[in-house]
Amino acid sequence: MPQKLITIANFTLPVEANLAKAKLKSEGIQSFILDEHTVGMDFAYSRALGGVKLQVRTADARRATEILAQGARPKSGSDEKYDNKFHRGIAWRQRFVLAVVIIVFLVTLAVMLLV
Repeated sequence: MPQKLITIANFTLPVEANLAKAKLKSEGIQSFILDEHTVGMDFAYSRALGGVKLQVRTADARRATEILAQGARPKSGSDEKYDNKFHRGIAWRQRFVLAVVIIVFLVTLAVMLLV
């Protein structure tokens, strides 16, 4: 007899559901994703369908919910410092790219006005 599945989480994006599925798989829990491809084709369907659903067997629901509730928090101070350093690097790159885009825009605008 087939085992019943229960929805334990809803996600806005398919990638979020796949990350949660990978986390559960690493803990030995098999899970299934519903509406992944529909939302992937058109993001507007996400709200209408109630998001991308992550399902597990009823017997695994409690443990899976606990695993997902733990989240991905750093376990030690050194990990947290590394994360902060990483995010500062990302922010610096974003500001640099924005500056380059603005400069290119201004140069293009100047050339168009002078011609």
